[in-house]
Amino acid sequence: MIVNIGLKYQAKVFGDIRMAAEEIQISIERKRGVALYTQIKDAICEAISRSPDTKRLVLPPQRDLASRLGVSRNTVSMAYAELEREGIVASYVGKGTVVLRGVTEVEDHSRRELLERTIRHSVEESLAMGFTLQDYRECVEHFLKDKEEKFGHLKLIFVECNREQLLYFSEHLLSDPGVSVVPLLLRDIRSKNKDVMAELKDAECVVTSFYHKEELENLLPDKGPPIVGIHLQPEMSTIVQIARIPRSHTLGVVAGSKQFLDEMFRTLEDMELKEDMMEVYHRPEGGEPLRNFVDRMDSLLVSPSRKDEVKKFSKDKPVVEFLFAPDKTSINSIRVALLELRQHGDNGEDLKGD
Repeated sequence: MIVNIGLKYQAKVFGDIRMAAEEIQISIERKRGVALYTQIKDAICEAISRSPDTKRLVLPPQRDLASRLGVSRNTVSMAYAELEREGIVASYVGKGTVVLRGVTEVEDHSRRELLERTIRHSVEESLAMGFTLQDYRECVEHFLKDKEEKFGHLKLIFVECNREQLLYFSEHLLSDPGVSVVPLLLRDIRSKNKDVMAELKDAECVVTSFYHKEELENLLPDKGPPIVGIHLQPEMSTIVQIARIPRSHTLGVVAGSKQFLDEMFRTLEDMELKEDMMEVYHRPEGGEPLRNFVDRMDSLLVSPSRKDEVKKFSKDKPVVEFLFAPDKTSINSIRVALLELRQHGDNGEDLKGD
């Protein structure tokens, strides 16, 4: 399948966008034995390398590209996430996914060098306006101190429907100093658990996946904390390890809950791995039944809560831990939302809503 996708150019990263007479030609083959997200990423890299002006390119929206290719948005998200991880593109809220540099430049520049370039430009602009280096230093120090204080002592609630994802995300969602993340199960909110509702009342912000955002908006009062939806995707290390499992292997999937199992299967289908190609174990008991199951498998794919008990029986068999994580754009959206809440609070506005 070959699809021609129009690219956009922009005058600056944050400037007005205008269409360019250039296209990405993406060719995907579902039976090639190469993951679809990898095929998409490689096609985009090839198009970027051919472009005469890579630093003004904007990639198509994920939803549009997924629709044109006839694949899930999750597949396109994984391709974009890999490009972002390699420093080729960056996502900006309201601006789209922007190409930072050509593919051949990636090995020559680090993210730190890009940051230093931004600082250098800022210093030069300040000097041109008549400020001294000391003026610049004092202004930057004041600015950073102010931002650190605004991020201090924030309470963020993370809501999920199954305990496995809830506990993992709560530990890995944000590592920002001064931000405490409190995990809450969706079913406890549905039942109006007294302690849970008290936690929600004291929170500055509630974070959940887009799957549950609309339900939470209906469950929580209008005067409650704002709700931020995030997009969850498998971690790239998980995808890479799954892709390396030989198709000839008997693959055993072990999960701690039906909900987590469903999430796993959504990703596996995108990688052309169907349910009938694997065996599943999501019974709560371990011990001998689990040992017998593991003994029959060549490779194992496990949810976080079952990893340790599976490893006890797996011997030298490959065991892949299936980890989900919010994408970088979602994390940035959370940080922006928290900062806006603090700024509104400093201006005397109500943090809990209109």
